Amino acid sequence: MADYTSTQNGNWSADATWGGGGHPSANDDTATMGHEVTYDMGDSAIAWGNVTINASGILIFPIASDSTILFNATGILTINSGGELRAGTNGAPIDAANHCYFHWPQGAAERDTLVLNDGGTINIYGDGDFYGPTRYATLNDDWTAGQTLYVSGDLSTTWASGQKFWIHENILYDNYQDDGHIYTIDTVGAYDSTNDRTPITITEAAPAITFNALYQSHANQLIMLSRNVQLCDPGATLVVYSYNAYTNRIRFDNNQAAGNNLINIHHALFYGWRNAILGGWNAIFENVAFASNDYASYLGSNFILSGDFVSQQYGISSGTNHTITGDFVSHFRAIHSGNNHIIIGDFISNNQGLTYSKEGHVVMGDFISNNNGLYESNDSTVTGDFLGNNNGINYSFNCVINGDFVGNTKDIYNAFKLLVHGDFSSINITYISNQYNSCIIYEDCDINSINRELRIYENAGTLLPLTSADGDWQAPDSENDWILQLTPNSYCATSSNMQVILSPVRDMALYCRAGTYTLTIKLYPSDWTTPLDQDDVYIKASYFASSDNARTTIRTSGQSYANAGWRSCSVTFTTGREGIVYFNFYCSTYEAAKYVLIDPQWIITPSIGTVDVYSVHGVPFKFSHSLPAGGTTLESKIYSTLTGAAAVTALTSARIYPLHRPQNEEHPSLVFSRVGGNREYTLNEGYVDLENPRVSIEVYATSVDGGIALGDAVITAMESSTRFSAITAMSPVDIYDETMEEYKRVLDFSLWNHD
Repeated sequence: MADYTSTQNGNWSADATWGGGGHPSANDDTATMGHEVTYDMGDSAIAWGNVTINASGILIFPIASDSTILFNATGILTINSGGELRAGTNGAPIDAANHCYFHWPQGAAERDTLVLNDGGTINIYGDGDFYGPTRYATLNDDWTAGQTLYVSGDLSTTWASGQKFWIHENILYDNYQDDGHIYTIDTVGAYDSTNDRTPITITEAAPAITFNALYQSHANQLIMLSRNVQLCDPGATLVVYSYNAYTNRIRFDNNQAAGNNLINIHHALFYGWRNAILGGWNAIFENVAFASNDYASYLGSNFILSGDFVSQQYGISSGTNHTITGDFVSHFRAIHSGNNHIIIGDFISNNQGLTYSKEGHVVMGDFISNNNGLYESNDSTVTGDFLGNNNGINYSFNCVINGDFVGNTKDIYNAFKLLVHGDFSSINITYISNQYNSCIIYEDCDINSINRELRIYENAGTLLPLTSADGDWQAPDSENDWILQLTPNSYCATSSNMQVILSPVRDMALYCRAGTYTLTIKLYPSDWTTPLDQDDVYIKASYFASSDNARTTIRTSGQSYANAGWRSCSVTFTTGREGIVYFNFYCSTYEAAKYVLIDPQWIITPSIGTVDVYSVHGVPFKFSHSLPAGGTTLESKIYSTLTGAAAVTALTSARIYPLHRPQNEEHPSLVFSRVGGNREYTLNEGYVDLENPRVSIEVYATSVDGGIALGDAVITAMESSTRFSAITAMSPVDIYDETMEEYKRVLDFSLWNHD
């Protein structure tokens, strides 16, 4: 063993590169470089010790000849700040006729073998021509026997002998360890233009199973794994479910705390790693295959991952804000934990597809033949279909699903707070998680071949719209053309302390000035053995009973409801100041085959305007309150409100501006801007003309007293406006800018506005 340090640019094999005293050439030799060193050792079998690239150092691999760099059982390749590992470039990749292999064997213990420290760079560019223009092929015909299968199109000059691909049996989920398979190409035959297909023969024995070309409308897709650049444990094997076959794994440490390292890896294959990627920020992996690793990626932020993930224990675990383009197949858990990923690709034959995910994932792909498509996934949006899964969705909540459910053993199992747009071949819901406000809402779905604008399944019952064509229809006094049928289940029994909630995801709301109000809804009980009363069905309302911010809750009392007629259910409350009143309707009783019909027209007295009530992701009532409609923008309304307030303009004159103020503007002055908020949404009308924006108003003055006086005038003007309804959302924030020598008070308002 000898240690070598570069003294000039040159080839690895040149003594002069290392100061003239020889060059690294024997097992366990180490190399440290601060110069450009070209690795000209070919497919060397020498097992190096540590190789370190320091500032100004570049380890370069040739693009027109084969290279293999092999490390010993403790060897580490380290790239420090200012150093670079370079295997090809964007314009000149490792040529498709050649390869570049990085090999780290197992050691006596798990270890980091590729370490990128803050400020280091990795540039690796394999050649996409190695496997042709696409990494996918479609199975043309069912493969039922023999070693030859047929794929659609012409792959005769792209895929080649020795390359490996993954293929799925394309069946209802059975076992993620067995439903997918990896095979090696022996020969690629001539293209059959008549049938538009190419024969491929595998080197392995003929599988005694059937691979379906089509299952539940899903075309069976082969995934190419081979690349002409590989980073791997040479003792690892590319087979499904091989990640548990060995233990002392290698790790790529991308330095989670580093913000200045740079990774560009293209057309490469990672396999046999404990962590193919561990931590880091802003890495780019284009057309990279990850296979037979324990974790393909663990931690890290803002990765761009274009490629496929095949048979890992965890495809991607934790991490935030990744953009992922590719499929996840044959995993124990394909994506585990993490948040805010954008995933463009399918989940096929995984034990769990998207699992234990905290929030914010967007999935633009299908879930096919998984044990669980979504499992304990929160706040995600899925735009693909669920096909042939054991459980399409299991124990997930607050998700929006825009896809169809076909051929699943269970479409939805133990889930809650879902909004579903899509069709069902035959709806199959086992049960909904027994948690407060648990529900699954289906909007404009074909269910059992019947289109329903809305169907809500709650943990304690269901809500279904009825029209005059339905058998249980009863014409309401309001002459609405639809009503709701609320049917509780046995969880609604008194002993269970549960209810069916009319708006299960979010309470309904209206805006009231100070005063006494009665809120009423009409209901029609079916033939209950014991007539319903205020303990069985009731309204709850939450309001400001006094001038402070403390809320009071009241519920219906002293009422009963006879069967077979429209009855009034009401609650009366007195508000001590203007503000939002939240309310909902509850049913907390059960009798087999009994239900309550509900007229979706709320009545409030005295009138505060039209009182059709909006409920976000809930029952599609309409909501308006005592806000005037108008065609002007919110910004125009705010400007008119402030410039029309004499107490404000007495201090600011005309110095009131949207977004920003002119440079060197005099004081006092105002700047207002929209900083957030929501537009109201209903299931039957979509987004409507009512919004709830947050508005910030910055008050500029030369003194504390001046800022407070102007701020108070602004609050009075905003909260008394007739153009919108505004309340102060939080206490003012005071700031002093020493550079500008000015005082600023920041006011935060919550508005209700018709646009």
